[in-house]
Amino acid sequence: MEIHWHTFNVPKCGYAVKKKFVGEWRIVESDEWSPDYLDMIKEAEIKITTRGTGHINFGAFEGMIDAEKDEWNPEEVIQFSFYGRDEDETVSGRGTAKIIDEEMIGRIVFHCGMKAKFRATKKPKI
Repeated sequence: MEIHWHTFNVPKCGYAVKKKFVGEWRIVESDEWSPDYLDMIKEAEIKITTRGTGHINFGAFEGMIDAEKDEWNPEEVIQFSFYGRDEDETVSGRGTAKIIDEEMIGRIVFHCGMKAKFRATKKPKI
């Protein structure tokens, strides 16, 4: 029996996203959804790791994200794709975000669906 190991192309000596994006962010505002909807099931948030992977949830949506530095503005902007479930439906899409005055300001676009802007604040480390 032969074992094949899969390796991933992870960048050496560096982050997939700028360090200022890494961490847990509390989604506090959206132009499409009320605060009550955002926190309908649990506290709305975005989590981003140094590798750019992470998690996003708000309302009835919960999913995984894959983020990277923006090709045109890598110091200030990240792009991300997401995949998850909204109620009983599989959904996917994309988004962008930047940090302004220590807040994450972004836009999320569901594939063939709704578009929304959001604002998030960084959660303190425990």
